[in-house]
Amino acid sequence: MDTEQLVMFERIAREGSFSRAAWALGVAQPTVSARVQALERAVGGQLFVRGSRGVALTDLGASFLPFARRALEVLDAGVAAAREAHA
Repeated sequence: MDTEQLVMFERIAREGSFSRAAWALGVAQPTVSARVQALERAVGGQLFVRGSRGVALTDLGASFLPFARRALEVLDAGVAAAREAHA
């Protein structure tokens, strides 16, 4: 599991769409799909239900989302602290 996977997972959850998340992140949609599939392997199950109207979180995805967001917030705070220490 890596930071980019978490970023993509969070963005898909927010946008409700793989393609909108890909556009917002400036990457190709197959890249987003591949990253999410790798993340799903890491967490042990499907994070999204894919349908004709977009995607919805599975129960696993809904339970994982707050932790992914918290991890991203902690990483952002760590980068900010390191930059302050360096300045």
